[in-house]
Amino acid sequence: MNRNLIYIVITVLLMLFVGWSNQNKTTIRGLVELDGINEISISGFHENPIWGIGEEFNISIDNTGIFKTEISIEQLSICWLQFGMGTDKATSRRIFISPRDELELIIDESGISFNGKGAEINKLYSEIEANGLLTSQLIAPLMYNQISLIEYVESIKGFKEKRLQLKENYNNRLSVEMSQFYLDQTELDYRFLMLAAFRHSFFTDDNSVNPFEFYKSGISVKEFTNDEWIIYKDYISLLRNYLFYAKGAEISRKSKGLGLFKGIEIALTDSLRDKTQQYALAEYICSDLDNGDYDSLLLNHFKTIAVDELARKTVADALSNDEQKEYLIGKPIHEEFANTLLADTANNILSFEEMLRSYKGNIVYMELWSLSCGPCIRAMPTSRALESEIGNLPVKFVYLTTDKFSENLWAHVFKASLTKDNHYRLVNGSNSRMNRFMNSTMVPWYLLFDKQGHLLDFRAEAPYTIKEKLIELAR
Repeated sequence: MNRNLIYIVITVLLMLFVGWSNQNKTTIRGLVELDGINEISISGFHENPIWGIGEEFNISIDNTGIFKTEISIEQLSICWLQFGMGTDKATSRRIFISPRDELELIIDESGISFNGKGAEINKLYSEIEANGLLTSQLIAPLMYNQISLIEYVESIKGFKEKRLQLKENYNNRLSVEMSQFYLDQTELDYRFLMLAAFRHSFFTDDNSVNPFEFYKSGISVKEFTNDEWIIYKDYISLLRNYLFYAKGAEISRKSKGLGLFKGIEIALTDSLRDKTQQYALAEYICSDLDNGDYDSLLLNHFKTIAVDELARKTVADALSNDEQKEYLIGKPIHEEFANTLLADTANNILSFEEMLRSYKGNIVYMELWSLSCGPCIRAMPTSRALESEIGNLPVKFVYLTTDKFSENLWAHVFKASLTKDNHYRLVNGSNSRMNRFMNSTMVPWYLLFDKQGHLLDFRAEAPYTIKEKLIELAR
């Protein structure tokens, strides 16, 4: 073949490849007009809807407040935009991004405004927020006991109608895909709102409403399952809540002597169908493994019915990951732990291995936590009391926050934890190497290391119950 012709062919192929590789590039740019914010993060990309950690992008803001990044995505992604965590400017906001969007954001004292390609769905959700129709806005008053259950039930009546009415103004500006997404998300959100009533009733003595009676016609398996929703991670979370607070509880309540978890297993194996059942089972198995539980009967049932490739691979990966975790016990820390980057309170960068080495000769009781984690903060007084009680023993309480850096971060950390000692920040937050290796973003997450720095437990007990174990290990 003529050499010039070869060059032409190669050039054309390269152009085609570059064009193909760029076709799913999404550009996010913007301007931050807030003092003290030098980084924003966007997380949740490419997230497995069943289980796992999605990608996170940390975007630097230059000294003029401008930022820009390009991200490759294959389908509509529901992401979290965060900045200023741990400060009075803390913002955690859902945004929606599609392939080839060119989204422009302006972040100032009034909030976040959107422009460019991909802005319309985000503008619509800004309208939803302005009208108090986000699920978080509606659930918060009930969660913090600001309203009664009966008042909450009244407050969510007409939710779907109100959300659909807001969409009418955007009918000509949303793509067909975005319109369908909005309809699906509205259906899912309403079911989350219903389940919040079941959850509240489960954990409190508020008997002003019996959710099982009030929502009798709306809590059937048919109402809560739809194979077309499995692309949304929210759907799996919805199913978990549904199985726990509604269907599993209903089966348990109607069958004398049957425990709640048995009711959930019956619902998983007998009530659900098709991909929804496979995804729900896969998530349940992965969650059990993450908590140190192995249910062979449920796993065997899954292997019998599962034909979906993603569901099967997710469970296989979780089993392999669980086996790897068990090999960590009693050994020097794994390289993924060792090379995880931390920053101390003076913002000096060090590795996890260097940090752990500084506590050699002590039992290290470590907590991964976040300022946005209620259970983490509620446990701090117990930790301080325990630390004081066994203060004569070689035990160190060490804290790794997943929060993003800000000028006032450590002041908030010291106040919430009730101590200024032994604090570090995971440079990459919950997207750190150790988090990804352990396939976990959960907080609080307690780990225990012996005096030589060997891992003793990656599912250590919370401060409320670990006292005797710490005393035994320290002697």
